[in-house]
Amino acid sequence: MVTRFFPLWLCVALLLLPGTAWSAGVTARVDRHRIPEGETFTLMLESTGQTGDVSGLDLTPLEQDFQVVGRSSGSSFSNINGAITAKTTLTLSLLPLRSGRLVVPALVIDGLATAPIDIEVLPPGSASPGGGRDYFLEAQVDQPNPLVQSQVILTVRFFRSVAFSQGAITGPEETGLLVERLGEDRQLRLDRDGRSYDVIERRYALFPQRSGILKIPGIGFQGERVVQSRSPGRVDPFANDPFFEQFLGGNPLHRMLGQSAPVRLRAPEITLQVAPRPAGLQDPWWLPARQVTLSAEGWPQTGRGAVGEPLTLTLGIHATGVTGAQLPELPKPTLDGARLYPDQPKVTTRPVGDWMVGERFEKWAIIPTRPGTLTLPAIDVPWWDVIANQRRVARLPALTLEVAAGTAPAADQPAAASAPAVPHAVPATASPDPSALPPAAAAPVPVPEAGYWPMLTGIVLTGWLATLLLWWRRFRSESRPSASPSPAPRPRVALDRLRAAWADVDPAGLQKTLLAWGAATWPDSPPATLEALTARLPGAAVAALLAELNRALYGGGTWSPGDRWPVLEQALQQVRPPDRSHHPMPPLPPLNPPVDAVLGVRDRER
Repeated sequence: MVTRFFPLWLCVALLLLPGTAWSAGVTARVDRHRIPEGETFTLMLESTGQTGDVSGLDLTPLEQDFQVVGRSSGSSFSNINGAITAKTTLTLSLLPLRSGRLVVPALVIDGLATAPIDIEVLPPGSASPGGGRDYFLEAQVDQPNPLVQSQVILTVRFFRSVAFSQGAITGPEETGLLVERLGEDRQLRLDRDGRSYDVIERRYALFPQRSGILKIPGIGFQGERVVQSRSPGRVDPFANDPFFEQFLGGNPLHRMLGQSAPVRLRAPEITLQVAPRPAGLQDPWWLPARQVTLSAEGWPQTGRGAVGEPLTLTLGIHATGVTGAQLPELPKPTLDGARLYPDQPKVTTRPVGDWMVGERFEKWAIIPTRPGTLTLPAIDVPWWDVIANQRRVARLPALTLEVAAGTAPAADQPAAASAPAVPHAVPATASPDPSALPPAAAAPVPVPEAGYWPMLTGIVLTGWLATLLLWWRRFRSESRPSASPSPAPRPRVALDRLRAAWADVDPAGLQKTLLAWGAATWPDSPPATLEALTARLPGAAVAALLAELNRALYGGGTWSPGDRWPVLEQALQQVRPPDRSHHPMPPLPPLNPPVDAVLGVRDRER
C-alpha cells in the first residue's frame, strides 16, 4: 500500500518543504478600456493560490450595466524555483448596455474581492483611439417621413477590416411594420475615415402600418471575430481563395487554426415620422405607390367573336412600391349579352430592383349569348403618387367585341330544329312540287348501340391483367436472392471523415458522419440516433456536446463546433470496437418454416 500511494505522499511532502510558498490573490483585467457602443470586450478574472472553482462565480453585479455573452475557464499549475503556484482563470465576454462611463464592479472569489475597473463606452459612430474602427454596423432609410403604408428602403451595412469566422445580421423587429427582404446580400469595398473596409450590404422594404412616430430598434449583428492563431507558423492554404472567404459564411479553417471572440453590434435607433392619409380623400381604397398600371389579356385583337365561342379575359393591376395584399379587388365586368364565369384571383409580391411590385390578376371566362356589339366598360383605379404627392387614376379603356351569329347554339337560346328549313311555306292541302323541295339527305344506316358493357368488360380485363403482373413480379422478387448491402467503412476511415467534417457548421451533415462512424464501430448493432450514440460514449462533456447538436437539429438551437474537437476525439478513441476475429455460428433455422418452403423441399425430394 505504501508503494502504491508513494507519488501522492511525495507531492504532499514537496508542498511542506521549506521554500515552497503559495501566492494567494485575485485579479481582474480587461483587454481595453475604451470601446464603441455595441461592441464586446473581454474581462479576465484570475485566482492565484486558490483551489476553488471560479465557474460558479456570482455574476449578478455585472447585470446592471453589462450582458454576459460568452464565458470560458481554465486552470494551471506551476513550480518555479520551489515556488508552487496554482492559477484558475475565468474569461468573460461582456456587452455594455449603454454608452458613457461605466464601472466593472468588484467580484468576490473565495472570499477575496477584485478591484473595480473603469470603462468608457463611446457613442455610436465614434472612432477608436487608434484612428479607426476594425468593424462597425450602420443602418439608414431613404425616407424618414413616409406616408402610411408606403414603402421605405432600409439599408444595413456591416463594415470590417479584420477576419470573421462567422456572422449574421438580425432584421428589424417592430410591431407597426411590414418587413420584406429586398434581393440578396451584396459584397462591397468601401472607404470610411481614410480606411478601406469589406462591406456586406442588406436591404429591406418597410411598410409602416400606422401613422405617427415609429421607432425602429437598432439592427443587430452577431458573429465570431478571429483574434489569434493557435499555430503561428501554420499558413492557411485557402487564405486568398474567394470560395472560402464568403463574407458572412466564414472560412472553416479559421475555426481550426485560430481562436475567436464573440462580437455583438447594434446600429443606432431609427425614427420614422409617418404621415397619415391625406384629409378629405374620398377614395374607397388607399394605395400609396410610385406607379400603377392596368392590363387586359385574352380579348381578341381583331375585335370579333361569335355566339357560343368562349374567351378568357384576364385583368391585372400592377403597382410599384406596395405589396400584393394592398391592391384593391378589380370590379367585375358588366356585359349585356354574355355570361361570365369567374376564377380565383392571383396575388403576388416580388422585388424588382429597389422596390417591391405588387400584382393582382382577375380572370373570367366569357361566353357571348347573342350577336351584336359586346362592350366591356372602362375600369378606373384611383391611387396616390408618393413621388408627386398627388392623387392619380389608372384607367383601362373600354373594349368592344363584334359578335357574329355562331354555328353553335348559345347557352340561353333554344336549340334550333334539326330538320332543314323550308324556304317557302306552302298550304297544307296542296301537294308540294317535288322540284321545289330540297334534295333529301341520304338516310343514315342505323347502328345498334352497345351500351356500357364493352367499357365495363375492358376495365375488368385490365384490372385482372394488372393483378396477374403484380403477382408475377412479387414472386420473382421473393425468389431472387437479395443484394448484399454495401460494406460500411472501417472505424479509422470513418474517424478521418468525421475529423474533416467537424469544422463544417452544418448540423445535419455532422450528424450523418457521426452515425456513419457508429455504424463502422458497431456494425452488428449500429446506433440509429444521437441519443443512442451518446449512451455508448464515455464522459459527461461528450454527452453535453451531442445534446447541443441534437437541439440544433430538432429544438431550434444554434450550433458552433468551436474548439471542442479534442474532447470528442478523445472519447471516440477510448471506444474499443467488438472483437470480430472469430466467425459467429450461423443462426438456427426457423422453428416454424413457411408452408411454401416445406412444399418446395418435398417437391425436390420427389
